[in-house]
Amino acid sequence: MPNDEDILEALRCSIGLVSLVYICRLYIKLSTFRSTILPSTARTQLIKQAVNDRYGSNHTTEDIIMVTNMIEINKDIINRVLLLSDFDRNSIKFDINHITMDVLNDLILFPFTNICIDCKKSLTSYRYKSIHVIDCFKIIRAVAVTAECKPCSLVYNHSSWYSLKYRWRKINNSSLNSMLKVYYLCDSFGFTYSIFFDYTCQLLHDQCPFQSFSRILIDRYNYEHQNNNIILQPIQLAKLFQCHWLLYQIVRFEFMLGRTQIVNLPVSLNRNELNYHFECYSGWWYHLFTTFWSRHKSIPNIKCSPSDCSRCVIVDGHQKCRRLVCSFKNAVDTSIEEMTAIETGCPYTPCRRTESSNSVDLVYCRYHQPSILLSSSINLQKADDMAAGFS
Repeated sequence: MPNDEDILEALRCSIGLVSLVYICRLYIKLSTFRSTILPSTARTQLIKQAVNDRYGSNHTTEDIIMVTNMIEINKDIINRVLLLSDFDRNSIKFDINHITMDVLNDLILFPFTNICIDCKKSLTSYRYKSIHVIDCFKIIRAVAVTAECKPCSLVYNHSSWYSLKYRWRKINNSSLNSMLKVYYLCDSFGFTYSIFFDYTCQLLHDQCPFQSFSRILIDRYNYEHQNNNIILQPIQLAKLFQCHWLLYQIVRFEFMLGRTQIVNLPVSLNRNELNYHFECYSGWWYHLFTTFWSRHKSIPNIKCSPSDCSRCVIVDGHQKCRRLVCSFKNAVDTSIEEMTAIETGCPYTPCRRTESSNSVDLVYCRYHQPSILLSSSINLQKADDMAAGFS
């Protein structure tokens, strides 16, 4: 009775090693169809055409029948030796820098480059961190790998590079076009591009809030037992997802509307840093938007009619239908020459009470707290100017 090596050698000699592996996978996959749906002759023809098209070979029907018959007789051997179907049930773990990594099942997020963008030298000092990637249907265990360029004091990860010394983070097309379709900036969570697309569709068609979307995800993870032992609360996930989704869309926004090769992002997801970043760059984003659409008809290869393009401009504040704003009303906009002073109100979000301060008035923003307004008229004028400028 021939042993396993003899059987594999006979198969290899009859069809070739590369074609053999491909035929084995095709045959096992197509064998799941009943003969009433996919007869054996039709299956043989599909395999022959697929193999010949893929490798430019000229295998005959008789060649395929002989090989598939041998595969059927020795299916257990083929499945064990060639298909490696037990990868999803096994794990190979090893420790590296105090991090336990499962090389078969964990998602490994390597830096998007091995060379420093500034000095063009190879990156060194690799570090590893256990994180989780949020997907539409499951939470995935992952390992985020960072590399450092010590002469430039820059750190590179899967989606960006940053400087802790100067407190900035940058992203370019290379770092955004991840082969794994994962967006990871910092901390312990990343997100797949598919979940961003899913939420964008729900936002456009159903005006879905972040917290409602987060509840849907958590319910799905729990129902399908795909939370990977990570317990997330809706508000926690909503805030986390909101930060990543907004920054991801801003990057795509700048790449679409301008000739920007590199986009600046805040170095952390701290709320104060995010707010400061949005305030600093709101004028730049407004410039990109107005310049792009006001000159849209001059862009080559546009799909709209050049005679009708940009003839009409629809002005919309694009405010959320429900959003908490500061209760201070004495803020006006005098920048429009054709009109008198327009009362806009303060557009900032009210403050949140913290444990360190219970004297914060929750209906006013940080610029219009009663204690500030009563203490200094200079602060009041500054706050009004900032509110008017922001509006």
